[in-house]
Amino acid sequence: MRVTTDVIIDIPGRIEPAVGRILSFFDMDEPRLNLPILRSGRWPETASEIVVNAPFAVTNGFVPSDVIKANMNGRNPDQTVTGTLLPPEFIYTWVPAR
Repeated sequence: MRVTTDVIIDIPGRIEPAVGRILSFFDMDEPRLNLPILRSGRWPETASEIVVNAPFAVTNGFVPSDVIKANMNGRNPDQTVTGTLLPPEFIYTWVPAR
């Protein structure tokens, strides 16, 4: 089962926080259709590491080794960016109006 949730992201230099979407990954050893494409860096190896959507990273100036704070269910852990990717679910990135 794939887990998806929205989180509040604290981006330095932005007055308003950003909304981000976290997606879990399937076991990458199994052959599957529509796998994400790693554009830079490496895949996460620990729970405190993440890869981010490549256009989001470019827009916000994130590169591998940067640290992002994301409010996840009241917790605000440091997440280290290990790379950027293009997920197959999104042809372009947008957040629906709330």
